[in-house]
Amino acid sequence: MGTDLIIDSDARVLGPYWVCTDCIMFLANGDLPADDSGAASAIVAGCEREDPYRWVCGGTCEEHAPTEENPRAWEACSDAGCDDMDFSWRTCDCCGSKLGGSRHKASLIKVG
Repeated sequence: MGTDLIIDSDARVLGPYWVCTDCIMFLANGDLPADDSGAASAIVAGCEREDPYRWVCGGTCEEHAPTEENPRAWEACSDAGCDDMDFSWRTCDCCGSKLGGSRHKASLIKVG
């Protein structure tokens, strides 16, 4: 499973976190891997584990966090290349995969 995330119960949006390609495809489109490697169940478990938070695609880095002076600062993340890691051995923050590959920015939002 993924790493346990430390969640401040008052926060509405948490992140950014970095998720593998399989997880970002599930978050964006609901697509799960078709193989029997256990990846699909790990992705679903990773998404359910964070209740009452829900995973969403995207987020902002600390450098481009919105401020009162610049509430749209997050738009600079795409231009600066902050949205994806082309290759990383970093563990996926959602499913816990340790396989090397791309990592994509995701956030947790509190529902309810």
